Amino acid sequence: MGSFVQSSLGSGEQVLLEAKQHWVIFVVPGLLTVLGVIIGDAGLLLSVVGGIMLLAKAAQFMTTELAVTNKKVVAKLILSRMVGAGSVTVNGSGLVATPIPGIEDPLGFSRTVNDAMEKAEAPSHPTT
Repeated sequence: MGSFVQSSLGSGEQVLLEAKQHWVIFVVPGLLTVLGVIIGDAGLLLSVVGGIMLLAKAAQFMTTELAVTNKKVVAKLILSRMVGAGSVTVNGSGLVATPIPGIEDPLGFSRTVNDAMEKAEAPSHPTT
């Protein structure tokens, strides 16, 4: 898939599945746009709002990378990455995932967390 997924991989990490968003994200904005056109002049605002939503969803669809690795789930909106921002979800040893929205350098943060978790899970070798 994309460069973000590949660049976020830690040591020994492999991509198991890559995915795209489903086309269903276009249904509501598409329906609003079509409904506004059917209504005519009275539906102009509805058409404009639906059209703007449709464009936003198209940008989201084209710039989102989703993947599952043997260690984590990667979900990244590339538009956020272009400005050095993003959200990261940290999975600990429990079942609860902790989302951390709007942080700087999400790739570096994620890589550091994954490296720390790998070191913590690595078997320790006692010195004799």
